[in-house]
Amino acid sequence: MLSYLTEVTSTTTAQTQESELVVYHLLLYVPTEYLTKNARTCLVKKAHEADFQLVKGLVEREKWTEHDLDHQKSTLRNLVTLRVFLRRVIGLVSFERISVSMNHVKASFLSSDRQ
Repeated sequence: MLSYLTEVTSTTTAQTQESELVVYHLLLYVPTEYLTKNARTCLVKKAHEADFQLVKGLVEREKWTEHDLDHQKSTLRNLVTLRVFLRRVIGLVSFERISVSMNHVKASFLSSDRQ
């Protein structure tokens, strides 16, 4: 799936961006622990880039017409999807770091007890 995401994000057409956002929506159904560290790193980078592009598109428009409201709602929905994904991945990485730190503290504590 990572190779597909890389292929999809190599160009910047609107249709490609929609395909990429569909991938992130589907990833919300997959436990984050199933992704490898490299996949998570790549996906987070791509999600940040997509988030930036969506926000930039929202800000650059000065006036929104009624016709554009559907597009605006879709963009906001996609932003929520990306940010939920980012929060989950970043939360997992923080949890992993805490777990590694706690294991290191326990190991050093046990080794000092033996002395």
